[in-house]
Amino acid sequence: MALPVALLAVANQTLITFSLQLLEDGGVKNVLVVCSGEGATLRVSAWASKNYHGKLALQVRGVPEDTDTAQVLRLVADDLHSQEVVVLTADLVCNVPLQAVFAAHYVHGSACTTLLARRRTSPASETKPGKAPKNVDYIGLDARAQRLLFFLPSPEARRSVRVPLVALGAGGRLVIRTDLQDQHVYVFRTEALRAALAERPAATSLQQDLVPHMAYADINREVVGPELAPRLPLQAKANPKYDNFMDDSCQLGAKTTVAAGCMLGRGTTLGDKCSVKRSVLGHLCKVGSGVRIINSVLMDNVAVEDGCNIQNSVICSDAHLQERVVLKDCQVGNGYIVQEATEHREEVLAKPMPHRRSSDGPSLRRPSDT
Repeated sequence: MALPVALLAVANQTLITFSLQLLEDGGVKNVLVVCSGEGATLRVSAWASKNYHGKLALQVRGVPEDTDTAQVLRLVADDLHSQEVVVLTADLVCNVPLQAVFAAHYVHGSACTTLLARRRTSPASETKPGKAPKNVDYIGLDARAQRLLFFLPSPEARRSVRVPLVALGAGGRLVIRTDLQDQHVYVFRTEALRAALAERPAATSLQQDLVPHMAYADINREVVGPELAPRLPLQAKANPKYDNFMDDSCQLGAKTTVAAGCMLGRGTTLGDKCSVKRSVLGHLCKVGSGVRIINSVLMDNVAVEDGCNIQNSVICSDAHLQERVVLKDCQVGNGYIVQEATEHREEVLAKPMPHRRSSDGPSLRRPSDT
C-alpha cells in the first residue's frame, strides 16, 4: 500500500504537520482531515492517534477515491458548524500567517478569500515563442489588488480568454495577471459556500468550478434582498420584447419606431414617422413628426420640431430645435434654441456667458484744482 502524500517525510517532519501547525498558529480549533480512499484514511487516522500531540481537535474522514475537491466539500457540508471554514491541502508548506488571511476576509466581508503568490518563473519563459502558455491562472483583480473579479485556471494552452462584461465594470478597473498562482488556501463564509454548492450541483472542482462561480456571483449579487424588498416601492415587469425601455406614459405616433438599445423617459412624446436608434431621451421630451435620432442623448424637457435629423449628439435640458435642423457630432447647451433649417457639424452650441461687472468697488477721483 502506497504511503499517502500527507505522511511523506519533509525536513525530518511528516508533511501534514506543516499544515496543522499553520492552522494552530492561526487560531483554528477544530480540523477535519479528509482522505481519499480507505487505505489512506486508516494510515492517517493511525498517525494522528499516535504521533500528533498538538492543540487541534482532529477528526479524520474518508471519501471514495477519485473524489474531487468540490465533491468532498459537498459530502462533509453537514459537519461544517462554524461561520467560516478554511480549506487547504495537506501538503501545503507556507510562511504566510493565516491570521493575515483571516483579517483580510473579515475586513472586506468576503464570501471567499484566496491566497495568491507570485510565480517564481513567468509562464511565457517556459513556452516557445508564439505559443500560448500552459498551467496558467488567469486572475482578474481590481486596481487595489484586493478584490477577485475574474478567475480562470487553465491547465491547457488558451489562445484567447473570455472575460464577462460585468467584471470589467465591477471594480472600476480590471487587471488580468498571469504572474500569480493559486496556493490552494481558501477561507469561505460557510453560508456562502453551501449556497454555491447548491447553485452548482454539477461542480466537481473547487478551483475550476466553485471559486470562479463565487467570484462571478459576488459582482452580480442582489443589492436588495427578499427581506427588504417588501418595504420598497418596487415593481416587477417583464423584460421588454424589443430590448428597449420606455416609460408607460410615453406616446408614440403612427409608424414611429424605437429600435433596440433605446430609453425613453416619463412623459416623452414622439410624432408620426419618427425613428429612434441607440439613443436616450429624458423626461417630458416633445419630438415632432419625421424626426430621426441616432446614437444621441436628449436630456429632460427637450423640444424637437418636425423634420429634424440628430446624429451622435448630446442635447441638454430645455433646448429647442426648430424645424428641419440637422445636427451631427454636436453638443447643444442648456436652453439653447437652434434656428430653423440650419445644419451644424462638430460644433458646440450654447448661450454666451454673461459679462460680470467689476467688483473692485467705487473708483476714487482726485478733486480738481481750483
